[in-house]
Amino acid sequence: MKKHAYFILLLISAPLLYCASSAHEVRNTSAHMSSALDSVYPFLNLAADSVTGSEYLAPFFAKLLELEQNNNRIISIVHCGDSHIQADIMTEELRSLMQRQFGNAGRGLIFPHRTARSNEPYNFQSTTTGEWKQVSIVSRERVCEPGIATRSIFTTDTAAALSITLKNDYFQKMTVFAPKGEQFCDFSVESTSEELLSSQSPNNTFTFTKLCNNFTIKPIQRDSSAKEFRLYGICLQNDSTHGVLYHSMGSNGAHLQQYNNAPEFFAQLPQLHADIIIVSLGTNEGAARDITKEIVYNNAVQMITNIRREQPEISILLTTPTHNFYLKKYPNQRIKIVREGLLQAAADMHCGIIDLYTIGGGEGSCYKWKAQALLRADGVHYSGTGYRLQGNLIYNALLHSYAHYAH
Repeated sequence: MKKHAYFILLLISAPLLYCASSAHEVRNTSAHMSSALDSVYPFLNLAADSVTGSEYLAPFFAKLLELEQNNNRIISIVHCGDSHIQADIMTEELRSLMQRQFGNAGRGLIFPHRTARSNEPYNFQSTTTGEWKQVSIVSRERVCEPGIATRSIFTTDTAAALSITLKNDYFQKMTVFAPKGEQFCDFSVESTSEELLSSQSPNNTFTFTKLCNNFTIKPIQRDSSAKEFRLYGICLQNDSTHGVLYHSMGSNGAHLQQYNNAPEFFAQLPQLHADIIIVSLGTNEGAARDITKEIVYNNAVQMITNIRREQPEISILLTTPTHNFYLKKYPNQRIKIVREGLLQAAADMHCGIIDLYTIGGGEGSCYKWKAQALLRADGVHYSGTGYRLQGNLIYNALLHSYAHYAH
């Protein structure tokens, strides 16, 4: 218990240390953070906590440096994955750390997973009226394509409504990812006594007169040909002109191949104007008995290719899964196979990669994570502390490599 309490204190103090540092001093702060983590979790291999292939992230690091020096731009980070990302605990930690260091430009992309009959992040709550249907990238049958948030919800009920309340964030600018066309309904967005109409915005971007923490979207049937309202996701920004937007999207059970079979996801990605895309997949591949390094490699290469088809110059960062359990009690040997496939894909496709498998302690480290209450009973998903620890490891790896670039 004392170790966990100390780690929570570290999470609070470390970002403040980064805020007090210039780009040229981050290296020393990163070393201090690694030392503190090592004293709490000595099984971690913190000497490996950096980005392999960091030279491929140079365009992203250049933008971070410009932001830090001039406060003149918004950096957009996109982080996609599976259930580890859908829960938005690890990514919330990353979002908070990055925004404390480089400025807060807003919450970023959200999706009402509860409306899609799934778990959604604790930091906002969605409610609906009327009848809604959903599809995700893991759906075997699709009546429509999942979009930028790896899901879509849709309704033909013109009395339907969707409301979302944020618990810790505020926004002033909103972009609603919803298709326009004769067959699709218009919609209104209401918040704090303001009502804005999609018919007045060609790109479904709305700006309110003051900061808000809640909104309601209602379909509007303009004529008999408009039958359906479809929602792919919502991007929320505050009133800042500089800082970090950290978008996260994930679906429980998702594989690399399922992303590759969702063309609308890749087609919509450029609308987030990402400066870097982080891909955290592989856990579910590691649960497949017939998985091979070649399968992981080919699917990872295809996903990278799909991203670059739409955004040729984008910086891409992969992360490997940490060692986990199979059937709750057996060390999962297939995670090592997944790691090898991802490492090879990153090298061949000129991407950065953070090897959480090695940083997390390598083979057999799942026992240490479990003993420290960092893993849940299923041996695959993590406790809140476990997810926040991974968020800190990814952040420390990024900042360590950024410091080398900025030095």
